[in-house]
Amino acid sequence: MPDTALFNHGYLDGAGGARLYHKDTGNPDAPAVLFIHGWSQTHAIWIKQFSSELAEEFHLISFDLRGHGYSECPAGEDHYLNGKLYADDLQAVISRCNRNAPVLVGWSYGALVIGDYLRHHGQAGISGIIMVSGLHGLGIEELTVMLGTGPAEYMPDTMADDPETQFRAMQRCTRDMVADTTPAQLQLMTAQAMMTTPAVRAAMMSRVIDNTDVLSGFRKPALIIHGRHDPFILVDAAEHLNRLCPNSTLSMYEKSAHMPFREEAEKFNRELARFTNGITS
Repeated sequence: MPDTALFNHGYLDGAGGARLYHKDTGNPDAPAVLFIHGWSQTHAIWIKQFSSELAEEFHLISFDLRGHGYSECPAGEDHYLNGKLYADDLQAVISRCNRNAPVLVGWSYGALVIGDYLRHHGQAGISGIIMVSGLHGLGIEELTVMLGTGPAEYMPDTMADDPETQFRAMQRCTRDMVADTTPAQLQLMTAQAMMTTPAVRAAMMSRVIDNTDVLSGFRKPALIIHGRHDPFILVDAAEHLNRLCPNSTLSMYEKSAHMPFREEAEKFNRELARFTNGITS
């Protein structure tokens, strides 16, 4: 970690007053990069970005989605089904944590949150988007050929009420996210995943989303990043995103599964810096 990197953290009010945990580092006057984690994970997945030299060049911001990590978990599935809530949560983080229009980086479900934001707040307040291992929708028929079949075997158990059942399923889920990892890293990712309740997981996965319109209408730069060995979301999904976004570039990570920002962090950080400097300089 650069000697100058300091982490600021705290809470802010998201949609409906939900308390959201956020963390940032770097120079608040530098170009801003806002990271959005995926389903049943936390802000901590971005450690290889926050503890890198990116913190010397940019203002890095992350937060925990509602019902995840240290953020508040409002009771009732309605708090997790409405895309405007995710959009307004993200807008609250943008408003409080940076002075420049940020680049949004959305991993997995985070790419869907980017779509929620574009639908409800438009594209004027951001500089560009990076979608990592993402999809253009959820619960729609055309996604069938873009999803891996292996994880479907255990994914229902991640939403089980029985703690042991869901823990075993989440262990398998986190293990499949990376092509290679250590036991300690696997334990940490599983612990982070278990901070989300099965009810929240189920509600989020029951949403029906089609962001074809907002992505095809996105006129700012976009970068699509995908791991060649992703068992959850297939390469077809990344190629589809690249076709949808008019000003996008596709970058494949040949050694990665579902988390290229961890598995090939140096390459990811270089590409993030190049993309951000190219549109904010």
